[in-house]
Amino acid sequence: MLAEEIKEISEEDYLEFERKAESRHEYHNGEIFSMAGASRNHNLILTNIAGELRNQLRRRCRIYVNDMKVRIEETKSYVYPDIIITCGKENFFDKTTDVLVSAEKMVIIEILSDSTEAYDRGAKFYYYRNLPFLKAYLLVSQRDRRIEQFDKIENSKWRFSESDDNEITIEALECKLNLDDVYEDF
Repeated sequence: MLAEEIKEISEEDYLEFERKAESRHEYHNGEIFSMAGASRNHNLILTNIAGELRNQLRRRCRIYVNDMKVRIEETKSYVYPDIIITCGKENFFDKTTDVLVSAEKMVIIEILSDSTEAYDRGAKFYYYRNLPFLKAYLLVSQRDRRIEQFDKIENSKWRFSESDDNEITIEALECKLNLDDVYEDF
């Protein structure tokens, strides 16, 4: 059997396709990749984090979950973070406001699963590091009570920290996540 030829498509064709699609797809340099669905635990953690951050950041920042795409010009990518927090002015790719291209300040949170952990730690973090306005990247475990944080300290330098037993401070947002709240009902 012959391998199926991968046809590259333009960003415009991807966006037209994606806006009509019933499931989500990421785009990387001309190729489309299907996104997996989320588990119960993933959804519980996501909802808990978004709720906690909303309470702390009300009127200062905006929180988007699941369906906001981020365009990364340097890598010709469109990705779907689990949670995006923006503060200050936002810029969108076009008038539909479903593709964020920049913000004065941004923090991205990914909830790790067995099927996405390597991607979230590797290629996806590489894509995100090309966003000049990204201030922090958090990886939240579904296996145990642990949040890893990467804070941008200079243009290409990142500082790693990990939650203690109780909480993690997100300095870029001047807020904290309590692990009891993040993993409630888990």
